[in-house]
Amino acid sequence: MILERNLFSGCIRNGKSSDLADKLFSMIESAGRYAFNDAHAKKYAIWSYRTAYLKANFPYEFYCTYLTYSKARQRPREELHDMINEAKMCGIDIVPPSITCSSKDFKILDNGTKKSIIYGLSHIKQFGEKDWLIIKNDRPKTFSEFLVLSFREDNSIRSLGIESLIKSGACDLYGISRKCMLDVVTAIGQLTSREVKFILENINSASGIVEIKEAMNQCAEKISTKARKQIVRSESDAIDVNVTDITEWKAASEKELLGISMTCSAVDTYNGIADFSCKDCYKMLRNNKGVNKNVIASVIDIDLMVTKKGENPGQEMCQVNIADASGSIRMVMFPAAYAKKQKQTTKGW
Repeated sequence: MILERNLFSGCIRNGKSSDLADKLFSMIESAGRYAFNDAHAKKYAIWSYRTAYLKANFPYEFYCTYLTYSKARQRPREELHDMINEAKMCGIDIVPPSITCSSKDFKILDNGTKKSIIYGLSHIKQFGEKDWLIIKNDRPKTFSEFLVLSFREDNSIRSLGIESLIKSGACDLYGISRKCMLDVVTAIGQLTSREVKFILENINSASGIVEIKEAMNQCAEKISTKARKQIVRSESDAIDVNVTDITEWKAASEKELLGISMTCSAVDTYNGIADFSCKDCYKMLRNNKGVNKNVIASVIDIDLMVTKKGENPGQEMCQVNIADASGSIRMVMFPAAYAKKQKQTTKGW
């Protein structure tokens, strides 16, 4: 073998022993099974440089494209969470989905003075291609128009798509609480097609929740059979006009459907108490080690592990992913701190 002969002769020429040459060649030979070939390595290097250049100089275009193609990943929800969180930490503004402004995929919004990336509707969990085509062709500007699209006899949005749009925050522009909108959709979904048709014909684009409830009551009087009158009235009475959304429920719904909570956090009620946010911690990670600050955040997940080195290997420790309204960061809890935390609580954290 030419390589082996050249290596041996070179080692001897430079005053090295034949045993060392043999050992070096064995190492190179075994590494060759795993090392990238020259062409492969160069291609990775070129694409790494290109993407790094785009990320540094065209961050909105970079993140918009990356997020759009997140559906091709093995774990799209996790990919969306990580990339949106990273973008937020880097000062890139990513706004929640909107039924009137969002496109199918992520899109850059630019009003001349400010840029942002708006969440794509097709990336909302349980919102399908058919649902998108309906929204694309007829953007409902009011909640009553949204109901017409949701319950018309032909070409209507699927029930799962309706629920996902509301719970993800895509319908927040209507100025109605998500719980109230879900109650209306649930109530109308219990009615017969004849009753639904009457209600849709007796509301207009300006109708609010009160007018929708009134249309349901008129339906009970004029259209419903004797056996169903009380049922329709009960569905109308179950709609609470003044109900508000619980922050923890909103955050959990967005996490499930969008991959990340975008409009709120489970710890929003503690705003103003903590010294630092998760985003503040992210900014100071490199240059401010040893600084003590208070952060109030919710625990997203905990990865347990044991130490492999040190004086007492095998001790339990963990990595904790915490989040607030500014984003999420991963922190390490070393054995001493982890043991102390375990003693402080018996119900988990």
